[in-house]
Amino acid sequence: TELPLFALPLLLCPSGFAETIHGRVLDPDGAIVGSAWVTLYTEAGVELSRTRSDAGGTFSFRNIASGSYLVEASADA
Repeated sequence: TELPLFALPLLLCPSGFAETIHGRVLDPDGAIVGSAWVTLYTEAGVELSRTRSDAGGTFSFRNIASGSYLVEASADA
């Protein structure tokens, strides 16, 4: 069973360069969540990339074009 942790809309402003989205996955109590699945979607809901957070809860998506995205994290309950 997966526990949804968050879904966050993001906007990357045009800069003419590839962007990086990075962050840290925390549970509702603020505890770090390692090995969470973090998925990057377009505004239309198309999955672009998926990664796992590291032991410190951090994740990143590199070489992302400027635009609007949705980032969602989930972890095994």
